[in-house]
Amino acid sequence: MKRLMSSLMLVVPLVVLTLSTGCQDPKKEIARLNQEISQLKADRDAVDAEKVKAMDALAKAQAEKDGLSSQLGTMQSQMGELEQRLASVHTEAAKPTPTTKNGWIVAPGVSMISVSSDLLFSSGKAELTSAGKSKIAEIAREIRKEYPNRDIYVIGHTDTDPIRKTHWKDNWELSTERSLAVTRTLQASGVSGKQILAGGRGEYQPESSTKAKNRRVEIYAVEKSGRSGSGKGSSAKSSGSKASAKPASHSSKK
Repeated sequence: MKRLMSSLMLVVPLVVLTLSTGCQDPKKEIARLNQEISQLKADRDAVDAEKVKAMDALAKAQAEKDGLSSQLGTMQSQMGELEQRLASVHTEAAKPTPTTKNGWIVAPGVSMISVSSDLLFSSGKAELTSAGKSKIAEIAREIRKEYPNRDIYVIGHTDTDPIRKTHWKDNWELSTERSLAVTRTLQASGVSGKQILAGGRGEYQPESSTKAKNRRVEIYAVEKSGRSGSGKGSSAKSSGSKASAKPASHSSKK
């Protein structure tokens, strides 16, 4: 546009000068000048078209750059996640391999056995059945043999069904009374009462989506501070998870 205006500013005075000096054929001169103006306009249109193409190319390049930046961000995020997963795998790989012994899960400093409440108790009850007493007496013998110097934690658990048909106030009370029943039988079977701590978790620590598996009593043999290995001084094998006894198939109604 500036080029066109500059040309016009030169052409117009020239026309005036030519006319004023008595050009022999002013029409031809005007036609020539009009042709030059037309050419300048065409040149201007071509420049404008090139400018539009350049702007389109710039916009496309910017879009490609933004797309690449987004892909780079996604790749960096995925790389970070992979690095975290790899670190987690390395951490897990460094942990001791879980082992079991006579139904106990054995780990450095702690061993645990889980027994289904459906094996130990009748539905809604906190008195051990005959089979339940035999099972706890068996566990007591194991404690006396393998863990005589460890603290013994007895923890009762229930499912999520609310108390309806029995006299218990709630699942807290039922789980605690069941752990006390196990504790008393352990003590009667020769485990020192000084070793034992009893408690209940109600329905608040499930281990499965299956209700029967959540009705259980867990018994932990925990090293006292400063000790290592089993209660007899041997080194404990390792574990990373709890054990759960196979529950009976019937449902327990409380």
